[in-house]
Amino acid sequence: MYGIRLFSIIAMVVILAFGIRGATFEKRQSPVVITKTPSANAGKTTKLELFSGLDYKNPTQTMKITPNVCISIPSSLSAKMNDATPGIGFFMFCTKPNCMGTCALRSRSHWWNPNSFINDANGPVVSVKWFA
Repeated sequence: MYGIRLFSIIAMVVILAFGIRGATFEKRQSPVVITKTPSANAGKTTKLELFSGLDYKNPTQTMKITPNVCISIPSSLSAKMNDATPGIGFFMFCTKPNCMGTCALRSRSHWWNPNSFINDANGPVVSVKWFA
């Protein structure tokens, strides 16, 4: 009983992978060239102000960040994005390097000045990524 079921599953995988009539292969004369198109986000930046204290106390660093790149930041408990004004995309702040650990992900249209990463990410954050 299990042999027939296993055979049916294998046959279904083969049919899906190669088609009912079998696989066709074509010979290529030239290598495949992959071209990288310019990013729609090229040149975009946003200002990020970081604070080691809650409620924007003890400023530690101000930086310009680019979209879709995880970056390390000094341990922070609050932040302001683009001078505390709404923007586009999403921000993700994480408690571990490389955008790992507990992360807080929010829309920039509603979340532009997080005043407590204790509430948002359960602790100080050390990495950030802006999705735009």
